[in-house]
Amino acid sequence: MKKTIIFSFVLLVFSYCRSQDNYAGRGLSFSYSTDNAWGVDMFGRAGNNRFHLGYGHQFNNQEIKVVKKHKEIDGLTETGNGKYFWVIDLGYSRIFKNKITMHPEFSIGARNEFTNIKDDRGYVDDYSLVTNSNLITGIGLKVGYLMNNGLEPFIGIHTLKKIDFGTRLSW
Repeated sequence: MKKTIIFSFVLLVFSYCRSQDNYAGRGLSFSYSTDNAWGVDMFGRAGNNRFHLGYGHQFNNQEIKVVKKHKEIDGLTETGNGKYFWVIDLGYSRIFKNKITMHPEFSIGARNEFTNIKDDRGYVDDYSLVTNSNLITGIGLKVGYLMNNGLEPFIGIHTLKKIDFGTRLSW
């Protein structure tokens, strides 16, 4: 269900941006935050306005494989626990004086508590078991500098991600 909603929204944004004749533009953003969250963002441009859709994921020592149901076999050992979050970012940015960008964003997602599980006998791949999940929201603001070659470094602050920095590529 989540993938269908994301795909539909991305298709809507790109369809809108492709219909803008002279002002069409698109791009990707990549970011990292001080709270160990990585993000990717795609945007479409209409004039000096850009509409963003992104995904952010915090990595806090959880395994690659994350499950919500515990496997019932012998030989499993708990090796640690923690919390991580994932968010969908919706944003709008405006370009001022053809160089400076301001990008407020709204984020909605989940904060998951997990326990890492290790199979001592090697029958099952190690995994993280989600033990609790809560809805979270956050807001942020990024400021960037748009260079002539379509490269745009930015820095921002966010209630979930803390200090966020990265780069945007436009074409």
